[in-house]
Amino acid sequence: MNIIVIINGLGGSGKSTFCSQSKASFINKVKSPSLSYELSTVDFVKEVAAFCGWRGEKEPKDRAFLHDLKMALEEWDDIPNKKTQEIIEQFMGLPYENRLFFVNIRETKGIDSFKKWALNEKKYKVFTVFVTNPNIISNEAKNVKDEMLDYDYDFVISNDGDILDLQKKADEFISNICCERTQEKCMS
Repeated sequence: MNIIVIINGLGGSGKSTFCSQSKASFINKVKSPSLSYELSTVDFVKEVAAFCGWRGEKEPKDRAFLHDLKMALEEWDDIPNKKTQEIIEQFMGLPYENRLFFVNIRETKGIDSFKKWALNEKKYKVFTVFVTNPNIISNEAKNVKDEMLDYDYDFVISNDGDILDLQKKADEFISNICCERTQEKCMS
């Protein structure tokens, strides 16, 4: 079973925590040799930025630089998605029966492009997830927030409780996506 979960959410919503909990739940559920990994389409962009002298800062000018660089690389040849896809393909060559990949993608155009590749070209099971958290105050630009929120995600996970509550949601999510039905919402 090869599953790709495209995950999105405002900064600080708990995406990484949800991914970690879901990865552990996946490995426990499938029992056979399994691989679970989290990637981001901005990882390669950060490598290019570091080559250009960016030192990992997260000031507004740094965030703007990373965003502009990512947009340029996407416009030129969809490079952030292609680099992430290459990593997934490398992992497909490893001897695991079950693979789960979480791919962080912010822009809806990138989500659609990645989903098309995974579904149509590779025939992987693909799900989109948006993690919300009513307790965060986001510093995301309004147009970025609006675009992120105006997408029809397969699952919306509300991180509105404690860590144990989020673990229960991760367990339920894994049960849903591991069901035998493909590309439909597998709600229990």
